[in-house]
Amino acid sequence: MQNSIFIEEGPVFTRGALIEQGKIVELYLHTHSTTHSSLVGAIYVGRVKEVATHLQAAFIDLPANISAFLHVRHAQHRIGGFAEDGVMTASQLPIDSCVSEGEAPFVQVRKDAHGDKGPQVTTDITLPGRYTVLAPARRVVTVSRHITDKKERKTLKRMGKDLQRHLKNAFGMDVGVVLRSAARGIDAEEIKQDLISLLTMWRQLLVSANTTHDPIALLPPDTAIHRLLRDHVCGDTQHITVSGARALQDVKAYLAEKMPDHLSKVQNGENAGGIDVSAIDACIETALATRVVLPSGGWISIEPTEALVAIDVNSGPNIVRGKGNTAFITNSEAAEEIARQLRLRRLGGVIIIDFIHMTGPQHGARQKKRLREILATACARDSAPVTIGAISSFGVLTMTRGRSEESLSEQLMTPS
Repeated sequence: MQNSIFIEEGPVFTRGALIEQGKIVELYLHTHSTTHSSLVGAIYVGRVKEVATHLQAAFIDLPANISAFLHVRHAQHRIGGFAEDGVMTASQLPIDSCVSEGEAPFVQVRKDAHGDKGPQVTTDITLPGRYTVLAPARRVVTVSRHITDKKERKTLKRMGKDLQRHLKNAFGMDVGVVLRSAARGIDAEEIKQDLISLLTMWRQLLVSANTTHDPIALLPPDTAIHRLLRDHVCGDTQHITVSGARALQDVKAYLAEKMPDHLSKVQNGENAGGIDVSAIDACIETALATRVVLPSGGWISIEPTEALVAIDVNSGPNIVRGKGNTAFITNSEAAEEIARQLRLRRLGGVIIIDFIHMTGPQHGARQKKRLREILATACARDSAPVTIGAISSFGVLTMTRGRSEESLSEQLMTPS
């Protein structure tokens, strides 16, 4: 899908917007404060402070007096235990067989601290590149779930295994490889160079880890703006509009190093395809509101709680004559907007959606299946892992969305 990117430098945040079909679908905020930045993706050598067998977890000391949480599920990767598809096997070693007190494992932050809970880490280190992800603790080749064509997946899987063998023969390192969706249609040599650059980085990290016995930060996380560029700039990107001298310099420097073929898409300006600073402000205002109005007059109410996110769909005064059933039309609009709002607000965990009840025989299994398909299609562009359940007889659907960092409202409401 074609997209555009607008980046605006402000006094507190540098804000980035991903634009699809004329709408902002994701917002990236990079705070200029060093005390309130996301740590997701940062790699450390830690120190196991405590192994809590009753929790099947360990507490890891990191630099700057950070205490991180390592669950047994995310500690298996030092041992192995991957199935052929890259997913952990059902058999799981206890935590005290994975780590012991005083050890200094490599860990990577997978979730930021939330409330009074410290960051969550994993021993499954991943280094994302433009086309690939290097996974040193794995031994398998996987393909992005966003690539659904079976023939294309088979071709990329075969290419990945060839690259994996090349790395083992040329560098003596048996590592896992993930082919990202951006690898579609890319020459094998270009993908190989991307992977070799990641392997070079990993080898440098291994050298750095041997310089001290204390917890040490090996690799800082990418900034939010760099993640926006890394994950979304592709052949379908029309232009990258940047407002602000420092932001422009940063974007050009990043692209010159990582994706020089897209450098020509950068332009200095205050507007990107109708999206400007005021549009970002309006989008944030909407994303912080409980109610979002739908095109036909209905609305959705979004209420995040500690345990889950509750979403209620309402028709309001919505009456659509001659265009099918009001309930189904409103529910369809709601499904598409819910997918967009979850990305915008960075909401995750368990999500309960109470659709408008559709009565009558025409609203049986076929209508519910169609509504679920609309939601699934709208969520397909989401980079976060999403699972969608069936719609119950009461019109309630349960879904989950992966969450790695704080929500948009948490980031904006927390003092910098």
